[in-house]
Amino acid sequence: MLLLILSLSFVLLNPTEAVCRPRNSAGKVDPGLGHTPEKSSLTPPPTNQAVTPSPSHVTPPSAPKAATPSPSAPKSSPSPKVVVSGTPPNAVKSSPPPCPEESSPSPNVAKLKMLCTQLTSYPDLCVSAMTPFLDGNAALDDMKFVFETAVKVVVNETNGLKDLITSYEGKATSPMMVDSFKACKNDYDDALEDIQTAMDAAPSGDYGTLTTFLSSAIDSYGDCDDEFRGLNPLAIQNARLRHLLDNCLAFAERVHWA
Repeated sequence: MLLLILSLSFVLLNPTEAVCRPRNSAGKVDPGLGHTPEKSSLTPPPTNQAVTPSPSHVTPPSAPKAATPSPSAPKSSPSPKVVVSGTPPNAVKSSPPPCPEESSPSPNVAKLKMLCTQLTSYPDLCVSAMTPFLDGNAALDDMKFVFETAVKVVVNETNGLKDLITSYEGKATSPMMVDSFKACKNDYDDALEDIQTAMDAAPSGDYGTLTTFLSSAIDSYGDCDDEFRGLNPLAIQNARLRHLLDNCLAFAERVHWA
């Protein structure tokens, strides 16, 4: 009896030990006590699905920029220097001979160009019209010779224009056109007559008569323009002859008339 009372007293005095030691508690873990369970060996293998990274952690790659060559950088495939066999790289190659049209003008042409540029109002026409009348012995330092050559050009072209009008007359489409051509031929005859009068006054040094009749010849070419009503087929030729005579007057001013 005494032993029973002592046993009960022992149980009542140690209640925690009796409660905290449940049966078969060794080796078991209560999931409610916050302990992390060991990883199970039966964890399913990871799938092959790619894990999408969070946009906040992944920076998209920037687009590749086209490489810009440096201005001073040489080209990727520079053309090699061509060196003639047997010729040192620094040797100066001889230039090919110039073409005939690129050759330097003759001294006479160069002199004529200078005179036409300095003295006349139509230098290009002056050079192109007078050059065929010059030879290697042309005395372009003599202004009287230059003046006479310029007048010779006008006379030659006026006679050629008269022959052209004769061919035009046979192709005229109206009697009025035929009359206009005939009137122009008379005007050209008047111009040639005035030019001859001017040249006759030259030996005596009558500069006034010379310039007066040359100016009258210029007016005769203008009279031909007035013969046509409407389109004038001779307008370009008449303007050319007036400009040539204007150049003649410019040369006449430089002649020492005595």
